[in-house]
Amino acid sequence: MRVTGGSPRGQNNERRVLESLLEPGRLYVADRGYFEKPLMNRIVQAHSLYVFRPIDTLKYEVIEERTPSDQASEEGVIRDAVVRLEGLDHPTRLVVVKAQVHAKRTRKGYVPSSGQMMFLCPDLTLAAELISILYRYRWTIETFFKFMKQLLGCRHLLSQRKTGVEIQIYCAVIVCMLLNLSTGLKPARAVMERIMWYLLGFADVQDVQRQIDRTRREQEARAKKRGH
Repeated sequence: MRVTGGSPRGQNNERRVLESLLEPGRLYVADRGYFEKPLMNRIVQAHSLYVFRPIDTLKYEVIEERTPSDQASEEGVIRDAVVRLEGLDHPTRLVVVKAQVHAKRTRKGYVPSSGQMMFLCPDLTLAAELISILYRYRWTIETFFKFMKQLLGCRHLLSQRKTGVEIQIYCAVIVCMLLNLSTGLKPARAVMERIMWYLLGFADVQDVQRQIDRTRREQEARAKKRGH
């Protein structure tokens, strides 16, 4: 890991940072922000593998079409092919799976979901469903970012200094852990907001307790529903 400045330019660009940290025997899983053919070549040259989500307008030449196995089809795989991309010095797998992709926002408005996602992987023998599962695990990073930004209130950094960022994140995580230990609840945005109002003087202890009780009932109801 390398801590960079706040501006993603030059050597602080996320693709350049990854390129400087490449090691052999690794599997690098990344979203479209990392899609870059020279970087993909460097990963293979470093004797490692990648699972990258490419841009939607990807152009390629099909070398071999493969019939997805029953297991792959159950995991949502609708296409498995070996393809060649201009600028890529090795053949790669193209795996397409069914997925509910968020609508893409453009200057002209929102582009509706295509209902599928594409992945590239240079391993020509790996089961297609495993390529899909590997990317699914990467999505837990996005879940963590959502947790940090929306639930813990770290949508904006109060400081761009390394120490300042560490203090803000540690404080947010400590508050979350204390809430869990004291209430037994899963992290809930409503409880966090009510405590914020209490600290600002706009709510009292009774308001906070009522919100905790309400959130507990909601979480218990959802857990009971899932149990059925």
